[in-house]
Amino acid sequence: QLELVAALDVAVEEGAINLHGVFHDLDARALLVVEQLFVKRNDVPRFLAIGALAYATSLPLLLAPLGATAVILFGYPGSALAQPINVFGAYLLATIIGVTTAVAFPGDWLTTAPAVGLSLFAMQTLRITHPHAGAIPVLALQMTGHGVALFTTLLIGCLGMLAIALVVHYLPPRRVYPAPKPGLPVQTPVGKQTP
Repeated sequence: QLELVAALDVAVEEGAINLHGVFHDLDARALLVVEQLFVKRNDVPRFLAIGALAYATSLPLLLAPLGATAVILFGYPGSALAQPINVFGAYLLATIIGVTTAVAFPGDWLTTAPAVGLSLFAMQTLRITHPHAGAIPVLALQMTGHGVALFTTLLIGCLGMLAIALVVHYLPPRRVYPAPKPGLPVQTPVGKQTP
């Protein structure tokens, strides 16, 4: 690997590789991917809605766990992990545990793993498991003193995404959401139930 990096450095210095052209090509490819993923699939309203919520509330509604939740909500709506009670309940529970731990042990990074473990245990016990909520205690312990902002951000972010998911899955091609029996196939059309 070191030899490859050294050879690349020499090629750049000698002008054999034009990094500007490489990055220009990457930008063009990135725009093509964005167009393929979002514009042609008509996902733009989802991203605009999240951006509008963030702008209206002045909160950073694009926390990493919420991005992972969006994948499950919009890509796998029949999954048990994508059901509204799991998403909202797990985030609420994890936020309470994370903020409580951050208040009780401010700045103590050693409490991060037990807080995550307690969140996962509580989610499984209450049957509201949503894996991405397991990252919330980590955020809460890194954002000591910002518990109210984290709680508000997650509350608005979760409710906003769930509302958007309900609307998006109601639009053609319709998907059953929330699923009457979580665990149904991903693309369950309305009116067709699996045995």
